[in-house]
Amino acid sequence: MNSARGRRRRTIAIAAVFVIVAGWLYFAPPLISYAGAPTSCRPLAAGLLQGGTLIGGLPSYAPAYAAVDQYLDNRADEVTDQDRFEAELGVAERCSDARLNQHTTLVLVTGGGIAALLGLVLRRLGVIRLAQHRQTATLQRLGPGESPGGAGMD
Repeated sequence: MNSARGRRRRTIAIAAVFVIVAGWLYFAPPLISYAGAPTSCRPLAAGLLQGGTLIGGLPSYAPAYAAVDQYLDNRADEVTDQDRFEAELGVAERCSDARLNQHTTLVLVTGGGIAALLGLVLRRLGVIRLAQHRQTATLQRLGPGESPGGAGMD
């Protein structure tokens, strides 16, 4: 009985770690580096948490665009609209790549978590079936009316 409780706790612990990691990957915004400073992008759950408005056909990465504005405002030379658009396009591309990497990691973690939990469940079911098979074989070998006396399942 103690080992069954330990297996149950291990399964619950693996499920909890899986849910925490998957939730963090889904709700945490990916970070990129722009002009030497870390900047956050929209999280994968952006549709749930905030509106995904489009600016000029590009997704709105407001914190990242604020970093672009700050960087361009600190430049001494004249900044044209073309420079601003290219900088915002570069940030949008970096954010898109970072979100794709985070999505790929989320898919791999989900697949690994499901495989681990499925493996634990199937292993447990296999152990139960094997124990039942052994007990049935022992009872058939002993015959009717005889007690297994400890040769059965513990």
